[in-house]
Amino acid sequence: MTQTLDVSTLSVAQTGSATTLILLAVTAIAIAVCLFAAARALSRPSVPTPPSSRARGAHSRSPHQNAWRSRVEDVVRKNHSGTMDDDEAYAALARIAREFAEESTGTPMGSRTLSDISELRSTTSHTDGIDMLRHTIAAIYPAEFSARRRNPLVADTTVDDAAEWVLNLVDRWRR
Repeated sequence: MTQTLDVSTLSVAQTGSATTLILLAVTAIAIAVCLFAAARALSRPSVPTPPSSRARGAHSRSPHQNAWRSRVEDVVRKNHSGTMDDDEAYAALARIAREFAEESTGTPMGSRTLSDISELRSTTSHTDGIDMLRHTIAAIYPAEFSARRRNPLVADTTVDDAAEWVLNLVDRWRR
């Protein structure tokens, strides 16, 4: 038994117009083009902006600081090249620290002892800076004046270490 299906009475029903389909296709293509353009634009490396001519932020260095940093780096360079021995380098770094503090406070520092520097806390508004100077000089003194072989506290201290201490003083001093 076979059954047959009569399709002679079937008709094609129209569910929508061609205009709607064309609009959907054009919209889909437009969206695809926009997404492609956005992806391409966002995948390009950004153009670096030129640096500002004015220093900003707490960690920015002023030309004043750069001059002092340059002096410290010059001492380290001379020490590394052998034109300045360690003792001379320690003395030069201590002198730079004192001259920096002198310029920053307006108070002569060249011949002050650690006790004299400590007493300055009560006579200046630069108390944090004076404390940093005292710590810097106190750290450099043993390396500068003691017999390195006999003093285990300074046996491992280098001119590079002392230079970092002075650079820290310069960078952290509040004006």
